[in-house]
Parts: sequence; C-alpha cells; structure tokens
Amino acid sequence: MRFLITMTDVGGAFDALPEADQHRIQQEHAALEKALVAEGRLVAHGRCAPAEQARTVHRDAEGRFEITVGPHAGIGGEAVGGFYVIEAADLEEAVAWAKRARFMPGANEVRPLED
Repeated sequence: MRFLITMTDVGGAFDALPEADQHRIQQEHAALEKALVAEGRLVAHGRCAPAEQARTVHRDAEGRFEITVGPHAGIGGEAVGGFYVIEAADLEEAVAWAKRARFMPGANEVRPLED
C-alpha cells in the first residue's frame, strides 16, 4: 500500500532555526531517505516552498471560486512543509516511518492513498 506522510511547518519554524540545527535536520532527512530507498519503500518526497508562495483554492456550493494567498493551514497555523510518499505493508508500519520522519516539534500526518 502507498501512504502519504505530510510534515507540518508551524509558522516557518524550520527556517527560523540556527543553521547548525537546519543542517542536522537535513542530515536526518537524508538518512531517512537512504533507509527508505534501501528497503524499496520511497515513492516520492519533497520540501514545500515557503508558505507565502502558496495559493489556496476554495470552491463554494454554487461553484464559485475564491483564491487566498497562503497555505490551507490547519489548527494552530500548521501548514504542510514537506512530504513523503512511501510503500508500507499497513498503516501501523507507515506510522512507524512517520515517527522516524519527525525531527522537530510539529506533526506528521499519515494517510493511505487510494488506487
């Protein structure tokens, strides 16, 4: 099964970290990616551009669209900062990978992808 792991970035917290901490987190991501590749689990991954570059498309019940500047932020201003698409046997295994992919305070969401 394929799973989407989204990683939140609360208010640009990563970019606010000291350079040494950013480097450490980047190294941790590289190690995780290497492990996913070694096990044949990595489908895709990426880091999102800064939130201010996002546009959110809203559609109402009458079919009208509204475009807002910025990400569709969740509770507490959390927006997607990056993602992995992985292969895992089940949700429990995907959650274990998501735990390994959380390198700073925030949340990772795991969602099965439908075929």
